[in-house]
Amino acid sequence: MMFTKPALTIEQQVNLLIKRGMEISDRNFAQQYLSHVNCYRLRAYWLPFEVQATTVEMHQFRVGSTFKNVIALYEWLYEVLSG
Repeated sequence: MMFTKPALTIEQQVNLLIKRGMEISDRNFAQQYLSHVNCYRLRAYWLPFEVQATTVEMHQFRVGSTFKNVIALYEWLYEVLSG
């Protein structure tokens, strides 16, 4: 299988999240978090914050969605499941 999408840098990932409507008040925090817990793992935790997509390419976040809320959900579930 050939992969045609180029990998994004951490900074590009943050920019993409912002472009799609996620509020990121601290870019350094987001970049640091994404470098340790990659976006593919976090994607499952930001799904509840996404608007229903009409196409595969269209990923947008609900108004008021924040990176901090995604991380709070991730950390809470991690604690519950590892508890």
